[in-house]
Amino acid sequence: MNQGRPRDTDITERVLDLARAQLLDGGLAALNYDALAIGAGTSRTAIYRRWPNRTDLARDVVEASTLPSVRPETGSVVEDLVQHSMQNVLNQQMVLRGRDVSSLWLTILSPEILDHFMKRIGCRRRDLGREIIAAGISREELPADTDEELLLDTLAGLALFRSVVARRPATEHEIRTVVRSLCEAPPRRDDGRPAGAATTT
Repeated sequence: MNQGRPRDTDITERVLDLARAQLLDGGLAALNYDALAIGAGTSRTAIYRRWPNRTDLARDVVEASTLPSVRPETGSVVEDLVQHSMQNVLNQQMVLRGRDVSSLWLTILSPEILDHFMKRIGCRRRDLGREIIAAGISREELPADTDEELLLDTLAGLALFRSVVARRPATEHEIRTVVRSLCEAPPRRDDGRPAGAATTT
């Protein structure tokens, strides 16, 4: 076996790393297969076999750059939501060689990437958030009619705005302050339905 020839897994990892750098520099439009092939020591054909178009490549970069979703189980709804929110902050602060991450997140928010991101990552994280709130309700830390969607939207919006727009990531102390306030006076459903209850419309 030729010891000098990169393995397929090595090529994939190298291309994803280089593509992440290009996305950080200029978003989806900055992906350049010629430069990727040269940088990864492979051919354009090899890259196209893995990723027939830039959208497919960007989707894999985003997925590879996101931490696995794990549900915290501290026994406290406040601490569980803090840890859950800090996972969002960490994901939004994927920095490669000191680059700003706003271009990468603008790529994620583009229509051709967002649907994939939500199906593979976002929906799973939202489900974990719902599970945390349901556990808090079962422990009587939150009222049964807590509006889990509005509560989770508030926390996700804080993390995203601070990381991507303000470029000043929320600290754990700040997240905990907001979580405590939300849990002390949580948003309630207008119709009084328990959290997670199905609608008839």
